[in-house]
Amino acid sequence: MKVAGIILAAGESSSMKGQNKLISEVVGKPVLVWVVETAVSAGLEPVIVVTGYDDGATGKILADLPADIVLNNRWQEGMSTSFPPAVNALPSTVQGVMILLGDMPAVNSDIVKKLVSQFAASGGEKIVHPVFGGQQGNPVVFPRCFFPALTGLTGDSGAKSILKEHPDTVLKVEVDSSSILLDIDTEDDLTKMEHFLREK
Repeated sequence: MKVAGIILAAGESSSMKGQNKLISEVVGKPVLVWVVETAVSAGLEPVIVVTGYDDGATGKILADLPADIVLNNRWQEGMSTSFPPAVNALPSTVQGVMILLGDMPAVNSDIVKKLVSQFAASGGEKIVHPVFGGQQGNPVVFPRCFFPALTGLTGDSGAKSILKEHPDTVLKVEVDSSSILLDIDTEDDLTKMEHFLREK
């Protein structure tokens, strides 16, 4: 079953005081590079990175990686604006898409593979997301039938509203790592992520 990956990387890092968190390094590698390498090594295809703010710098760190870059010119209008250009770039052979956040470098390929496996086991019909300690995390896999819903989102809410609207379609997958809950919003988060990745 062919599952693509869309990595959301268009935001401004507004809490980082002028620092672009996605190109900041943790354990010697830019945050976004961790996420792209995980998606690629887990077998997602194609892997599409949606850039926006500081797209020149973002594109530079991705230059040697096997990922397609899609520019979101409307990134200032919220996260939802990243879905149409990315989803519309997906080939017709894709049966599902995993939405990954560019600021979650601790999620590893084993977790991605587990989610894809559970998606395939559902016949490609379930929305699949990970759970740790009873908490919903990321990334999330959406079947092709939800692609129009993804492109129809508005504002900065992301795709969680789709899960709330279709609870009977959601498959929760328990994982043994808090990485699915850890994103980077502040410089303190960046430091914590460095420690988390070094201890893995």
